[in-house]
Amino acid sequence: MFEVNSAISTIRRNWFVAAFLATVFSCYMVASTDTWASPKISELGLLFDLTVFAPFLYWLCYRKQQTRRKTVLRMIVVASVGVFVAKQLVPGPEQFVLAILGWLKSSWVVVLLFIEVFAGVALLKLLFSSTDDISTKQELVEKYEVPEWLASFMVWEANFWRRVLKWMTGKK
Repeated sequence: MFEVNSAISTIRRNWFVAAFLATVFSCYMVASTDTWASPKISELGLLFDLTVFAPFLYWLCYRKQQTRRKTVLRMIVVASVGVFVAKQLVPGPEQFVLAILGWLKSSWVVVLLFIEVFAGVALLKLLFSSTDDISTKQELVEKYEVPEWLASFMVWEANFWRRVLKWMTGKK
């Protein structure tokens, strides 16, 4: 009985996933059954649902569980996924607003690459520092909000690469 209650409470806390999938499915149904007689209105409707309504649902679901910064960043990710899904659903010749938003794709890739490089460097400094594994794992979990299982894996991987490097250089 405990597993059922745990599963129900997890679903109640994370209802956004089901709501987002329902939103994407409804947009798919509209896009596949629409005659595209008024393509600008149809495209704007799909874009609104996927880039405004879906992030709003995310905010409603997680506003009390996460920090404001984390919620806003993930809302931006949800909106970006919404633009991607809209590009897949709207037929090519009917893309007016999405064609205008095409430049965003390149700029987002550059910004995300920049963020990933700095985050990767910060994590590598932390992982390969001389601190012990337990404090490194705790810092990953607390400061960087990395899930505990992922922090454990990252510490294990860092130890693996340290051993490989020592073996290759002949140091003990």
